[in-house]
Amino acid sequence: MPGGTACDGRGSRSGGHTLFIKNKKLYYVYDFLGIKPEQQFVSPELKPGKYTPGTEFSRGGAGKYRESLGTTKLYVSDKFVAQGA
Repeated sequence: MPGGTACDGRGSRSGGHTLFIKNKKLYYVYDFLGIKPEQQFVSPELKPGKYTPGTEFSRGGAGKYRESLGTTKLYVSDKFVAQGA
């Protein structure tokens, strides 16, 4: 899929998040005010077929700029594939 295919995205001028497929992999990217690091999680390569992408965020607190801190998990059809904090 050249350029990638968006599954979902939300955002504003201060940041946002998106799910997309690129090079046969599911990506989740989150950015808030350009604060580093930008969060990015990637699934293993997906075989052709139908999938249901998903994420789960468990908030652990707030950062210096009141951004939410916690753990994000990435799922493909209810199967856990990646996580980060």
